[in-house]
Amino acid sequence: MQPSPELAVFQLHESITSFNMPTTLVFKETRDYLEITLKNPRKKGTEVDTFADMWREFALQCRATDQVRVMARIQLRQKQSVESAYQIARAAIKGSWQREYKLALVARLEDHFYLTLLRDFMVHEGFEVDLFTSRRAARRWLLSE
Repeated sequence: MQPSPELAVFQLHESITSFNMPTTLVFKETRDYLEITLKNPRKKGTEVDTFADMWREFALQCRATDQVRVMARIQLRQKQSVESAYQIARAAIKGSWQREYKLALVARLEDHFYLTLLRDFMVHEGFEVDLFTSRRAARRWLLSE
C-alpha cells in the first residue's frame, strides 16, 4: 500500500527537521503531471542527504499517483557547489528516481547555474530532465512527446 501524500510530506518533514532545515514541500497532482513545490533554505553540507530523501519521496509520489511527468518548482536560498550538484544527481541515479520519469525543473534565473549542472549530470546518465524559468514552458515540454 502506498503512503498518502500527507504521510509522504510528513515523513519527509521528519527527515528534514533532523537536519534543522525548515523546508516547504508540497505535492499537487494534476491530470497530466505531478507538481512539486520546494522551498529549501538548507544549510551547506546537508543538501546531498536532504535531496536523497527528496528523490525517494518524489518517486513514492509518482508511484502513488501513477504519474511519470513531474514539474518541480525549486527555490534555493543560497549558492551550492558543483560537487553538491554532482552528488545530488548521483543520489537520484542510485536512488528511486526512474529513467521513465520526465522531470521539468522550474526555478528563478539566479538558481539556474547550479540547477543546470544538476540537469546536465542527470541527462548524461540517461534521465529526461530540462530546466525552465516559467511554468508555462515547463508544462509545454512535459506534455510534448
